Amino acid sequence: QPDPLWQGELRCPTQEGDHRYLWQIQRLHSAGPARRQLVLCGTDLGPDNGDGTGSGSQDLQNEVLHALVYEDELTGLISRYALRERLLSLIERNDEFGLLAIKPRDFSLLRDNFGPDGADEVLVAVASALKTLLPAPAVVARSLGVEFMVLMPGPGGIEEMQRLGRMVLQRFSQPLSLKRTELV
Repeated sequence: QPDPLWQGELRCPTQEGDHRYLWQIQRLHSAGPARRQLVLCGTDLGPDNGDGTGSGSQDLQNEVLHALVYEDELTGLISRYALRERLLSLIERNDEFGLLAIKPRDFSLLRDNFGPDGADEVLVAVASALKTLLPAPAVVARSLGVEFMVLMPGPGGIEEMQRLGRMVLQRFSQPLSLKRTELV
């Protein structure tokens, strides 16, 4: 875990007493010199014990920062930033890989008819189905909004990616069971 570009601590009075908050600005690993992608993360370190310590730690701060950047909160998949770092690593090592993009059709209709909560439920179900369906070492990531990416490291070529694409199409030609409703 690299050192933060900036770190500061803030004490705030609350009804329970003073609390300490640690703030960090971190540069994403995958942001090249031409781009500055920064993340600001704040963590409640807990009550101020008066001795400069609280109930939190630097390890907790790093865990929170890592989860915010590299994991998709809704689906539990890796984020587009984690995917980008894996891709860059494969490219730097000259490793072969395949990449499959998946974007559900007419997703705006789902949001319009079932609202944001219903649409989120569909995204979670799609993510779960993809994780279950795809064989190791495939990695599924939520790229943007309703887009998913499947990274398949290793040699396999176009044939392997076409096979994975057919598996995905076949799975999603069947109804998707949700808690509230069933989508066909």
